Amino acid sequence: MSWLLQVLLQGIPPNATIEDIERFLAGCDYDSSNIRLFFRQGASGSIRMALVNFLTPTAAMSAMITKNRGFCYNNQISMHVLQ
Repeated sequence: MSWLLQVLLQGIPPNATIEDIERFLAGCDYDSSNIRLFFRQGASGSIRMALVNFLTPTAAMSAMITKNRGFCYNNQISMHVLQ
């Protein structure tokens, strides 16, 4: 099965778990079995990110509209659709 879209979540707290990401994305239509958490080195230190797969562009855009700039453990999460 090929995924149409991946969404990058940035600003995830260092102590957040997969379950916290699932809770953040509650109500969205995504593949919960394939959430990838990772760190990327930034100018001001490590940045925690996640990649989430969506089956349809509509599901990805709906998640962007409803969840972008939402909060997880008082950290604002920004979302970006990857092509």
